[in-house]
Amino acid sequence: MSGDTSSPREVYVLRDPRSCFAHYVGIAIDSKIRLHHHLMRRNAPTSAWIRELKALGLTPRMEVVDTSIPWAERHGRERQWIEAFIEADHPLVNSYLNPRYRKPPPQRAA
Repeated sequence: MSGDTSSPREVYVLRDPRSCFAHYVGIAIDSKIRLHHHLMRRNAPTSAWIRELKALGLTPRMEVVDTSIPWAERHGRERQWIEAFIEADHPLVNSYLNPRYRKPPPQRAA
């Protein structure tokens, strides 16, 4: 994400075109550019799901759900949307907030 603190942000959702369920909630200055980044990354939380879609000839559907967010409010607003989608049982991969998708801590060798 850019270090630009003057441009407003928007909250976007990446949806599965097969089910319309949200799989990721994010924030960006320009969500179209951000979608391109998601499609190119290989080790992001969304990568496995996007590879699955690509194998079927599909891409995530992006929807902007909140706009004109001041820089200082960006994380709070993103979190509100993540929590709302978790409450609605969308299978988000935003693992840092969704306990269903948190990886278990690594096991230490005895």
